[in-house]
Amino acid sequence: MKNNTTATNVATPTPGLSMAELRDMVAHELRQGSSQESAAGILVARGWPDITARQFVAKTAQNVEVITQAEPSETDKRQAAIMVYKRRMVRGVLWMIGGIAIYVASLNIVRSYNGGSFVFFGSIIFGIIDFLAGFIGWWRNRK
Repeated sequence: MKNNTTATNVATPTPGLSMAELRDMVAHELRQGSSQESAAGILVARGWPDITARQFVAKTAQNVEVITQAEPSETDKRQAAIMVYKRRMVRGVLWMIGGIAIYVASLNIVRSYNGGSFVFFGSIIFGIIDFLAGFIGWWRNRK
């Protein structure tokens, strides 16, 4: 009689850990610099068939590479923040200039009718606050 033993591609359940937890554990090992062989060895030690463990680790490694490539570096994040704060400074200056320009224009119009002037404090104050917030953010991230 022949003994016909073959490895199956179905993972054996590991008591206490879900598949998501195992995937996270393997991904953590790979991010820490462990090789795929050693990560597969962890699963084999938990009772997984060797082929299944290698396939699981290879698939997890592909997902880890995709996620790692998608995450921007700290330098990229800082540069993006700097651009946001620069735009905020420009927007603040434009609000201030717009408020002052409308105020000056209203002075000329109202003088011709012998009345009071309209002061556009809202846009001027908003512009100052927006500019200062952008400047402080830029100053903190410029390093």
